[in-house]
Amino acid sequence: MIPVDDSMTPRPAGESRTPDILHVLVVEDSPADAELIRGLIALAKSLRCVPEHVTTLEEALKRLKKDGVDAVLLDLNLPDSAGLETAQKILAAAPDVPTIVLSGLDEREIALRAVHQGAQDYLIKSDVGSHLLERALRYAVERQRLLDEIQSKYHNEIELSRFKTQLVSMVSHDFANALSVIECGLPLIEESMTATGDRGRKVLYQHLKSGVRALHLTAHNLLNLGRMESGKLKLRFGEVEAGELARDSLKSLDALCRDKRLRVTLKLPARPLWIRADEESLSLVMANLLSNAIKYTPTQGKIAVGAARDPESADHVLFFVEDNGIGISLRDQKRIFAPYFRTTLGQKTAQGFGVGLTFARTILEAHGSSLKVKSSPGRGSRFSFKLPLGTGSSAPERF
Repeated sequence: MIPVDDSMTPRPAGESRTPDILHVLVVEDSPADAELIRGLIALAKSLRCVPEHVTTLEEALKRLKKDGVDAVLLDLNLPDSAGLETAQKILAAAPDVPTIVLSGLDEREIALRAVHQGAQDYLIKSDVGSHLLERALRYAVERQRLLDEIQSKYHNEIELSRFKTQLVSMVSHDFANALSVIECGLPLIEESMTATGDRGRKVLYQHLKSGVRALHLTAHNLLNLGRMESGKLKLRFGEVEAGELARDSLKSLDALCRDKRLRVTLKLPARPLWIRADEESLSLVMANLLSNAIKYTPTQGKIAVGAARDPESADHVLFFVEDNGIGISLRDQKRIFAPYFRTTLGQKTAQGFGVGLTFARTILEAHGSSLKVKSSPGRGSRFSFKLPLGTGSSAPERF
């Protein structure tokens, strides 16, 4: 009899897998064959395996439900199942666990059919040696890993394709809505020239301006996100006045604030504070933060925007945008910077794509900064970032 290392006991179900150790479920009703397999496993030189033995299909299926198995060595003929059906049931119960079929000479054809249906390999019992079994296990696990990786990428591509379809639909919807506002407003403005005078034209103009600004911001976000993903987004660094950047960013979204009758506070430094940044991309960062604050703050709510010398670091400027809107849960705060992620409440409150914060974070990281969030549900949100003070004047340079 081949000696077996009794110190190698089965791993408890649910225990994390160790790459250097394979936990092998041996499904074999013959005591002699089972002992032989355990012995061959123990003799493996470059692969440490921990065998666990069951004698019926029912026991095997119960064990696989508990997880903790890295590979299965399967005899096709068991007391409660026989032939190809045995392999089919094991493969259906654990499609991500590599299965090697053990067969007799007269079962070669059935074993090969099992491989065609998902088993990783088959071995003829009379030909099995320690080296052959070790190699079969190693290759089976590696092939399964590669198969899982391919399947994961395939499913990701399917999801990406589905999302792109939805994105095109959403973009079309948003553009159509904004353009409808513009189209309806133009003849009304023309009529208002004689009917209501300057005041009527001004109100209608503000609505048109809101729609146009929303379209521009959406287009910029989508275009820049694509450029970032392809590595084609280029930044030009130069001296930018922090207070002016904050003021202009708010001014560009003034129409949106007026539409919701928001109470807006602008906090600026007493003296000019210069930073070294890409003005265009940083303006989009502020626009995205402001746009989110406007969207997720109720009508007649409050928004504060500011830039000031950082109280914690005198050589940095602190930018912030805060509101008293719907807020973000602690759990969602860990996910809001992921591309296309939107909170459940956010989806119910306003339309969007979930790309603004991704873009903002990436741009700030390119500036050597990071985007911070402080929020709680129902109590609003505060987004902030810091940038070092510049020298006051310098020629732009490529990033």
